[in-house]
Amino acid sequence: MISEDQQTFGVELEFIIFYTTPGHSSSAVNSERYGPILEAPPLSYITPPAHWSDAEEFTKSLEDRWVRLQVADAITAAGFKAQALCEAKSSNNNAFDTWRVIPDGTVRLPLDFDQVYSPLKHVGVEVTSPVFVVCESAFEEILAVVTAINKSFCTAVPPCCGFHVHLGRGGIPFKLRPVQRIASFLWAAEHLLKTVHAGCRLSNNQCLDLRSTSHLGPVPVIVKTGEADKSKKPQNPDELKGLQHAELSWDRVDKNRGKPTYWPDTRRVSFSEDTPSRSIAFSYWVHHYAPDAELTQLDVINGVHKIFRATDTASIGRLVSPASIRGAYNFSNLITTIEDFDGTIKELKTKPTLEFRQTAGTLDEDWIVVWSKICLALCGPAVVESSDDEFFQLLYDCTKSEKLQHKYNVFDLLYDIGVKEEDIYIVQSRLQSGRHEREPVLPFHRPDDKPNDILDESIGATWYQHTSPWQYDGFGWASEEKGEGEEEECGNKTPSLEENDNQESSEDEPDGWSSSVDKSDERDPAICWVADIEHDDVQSPGGESDEWDVYKKSTEQHPVDLDVR
Repeated sequence: MISEDQQTFGVELEFIIFYTTPGHSSSAVNSERYGPILEAPPLSYITPPAHWSDAEEFTKSLEDRWVRLQVADAITAAGFKAQALCEAKSSNNNAFDTWRVIPDGTVRLPLDFDQVYSPLKHVGVEVTSPVFVVCESAFEEILAVVTAINKSFCTAVPPCCGFHVHLGRGGIPFKLRPVQRIASFLWAAEHLLKTVHAGCRLSNNQCLDLRSTSHLGPVPVIVKTGEADKSKKPQNPDELKGLQHAELSWDRVDKNRGKPTYWPDTRRVSFSEDTPSRSIAFSYWVHHYAPDAELTQLDVINGVHKIFRATDTASIGRLVSPASIRGAYNFSNLITTIEDFDGTIKELKTKPTLEFRQTAGTLDEDWIVVWSKICLALCGPAVVESSDDEFFQLLYDCTKSEKLQHKYNVFDLLYDIGVKEEDIYIVQSRLQSGRHEREPVLPFHRPDDKPNDILDESIGATWYQHTSPWQYDGFGWASEEKGEGEEEECGNKTPSLEENDNQESSEDEPDGWSSSVDKSDERDPAICWVADIEHDDVQSPGGESDEWDVYKKSTEQHPVDLDVR
């Protein structure tokens, strides 16, 4: 029996699996590096039923089911119970002990990309975990399952894929106070949390942030007629102090500089900036929205007031997660009733969980476990059970960091909510190496990489090296200072996956990648644009009122060809 004090969670992984059919095998992919390519059995001889008008489409549906069965078998072979289902909404009576492999129609390659991958075929897959009670064995099981998938299949996690974490109390409804704290904390800290995510997930229509969709700000960006809340704004920032009795200050933040490791500052990606993953996201039917305006500190404080004035969790759910909008933080399951067209109140069958949706699709087992732990910490004791003084000081730090990033960043935040130092280091290493940006644009996922390693050096490396003022020197994180004329000249190479399995890589050429032939007379549909972004030397602002604006973007763009033929 799970108590209301125990956290439970589950993960959803979306990814693509590549396979071939008899007579169409491909030697273009190194199976040792990217995982083995499945070969589906001959299924075209099966006559489709009368209601199937397209025999080819029917055969493809059989192949998709066969691939999902292989995923379930791989999980079972790793020692865990798994089930392949034909429909995403199929009932699951074994929610606490069974991994589910289900179809996902949103996870697919665009037609032109599909042609580039030929003769390989693909299927979009979603793998959902059982409901776990938080314990070390749960994280070990997730690690084992993801490792089994990486060893058994050739996969990719393009920008249409997501990684979602669901949090709950084992089916027990949340109490009001924890929900108030979690919602207000996410509202105040959202701008910091976004810095660990790929550009393709920022302002993404599948995971829109609270400041674009909720009713906590002055007027939500995406809003239906009559939904905007006209609540009066507070007159000054001191109203935040009125919610409790602490004297809010930066003293605690300055004391954080005595932590075991000084976390370097992170750079925030602007909504108009083309990162590698954002550049190709549109090709995957991923649309982005730009916010009308940035929120002021008064707007943030006003949103906190609205949350704490709510008298039940359903009201907070309606404030944070308006109907029909997919938010980065989904509170809609807290809404248990809805008014029907005739005015009657209809009960909704929902699971009392909160969903974190903003993370890009990934098969990096270390990152999957660490982000799950971060989500648990965002709803954990440091947020829910801390004293009022400590909690509102945390809100104050997050709010002030909007303009003073050098004072408080996402690493400070993770440290303050109880994330372990070794887990923060994995986040830091992932950002430093640029893996968070390159993973969504790689033609195939590289399962053999570690947090510090470069995935495939030729793709995205130039973009990230020019954006990050922080370089790893082998002993710790150090700021890279460059004088005039010392800027590195990093030319983008065009990656090609036309390689033989027995071909040895050389030190002069990144293994697995070779320059493709210049195609001046034809347009390759699989192109992403990588923007080189130069930066000024980072200097801490002299005063608290200064803007944190130390980066410049160059206007030159370089095409990177994803030719996998």
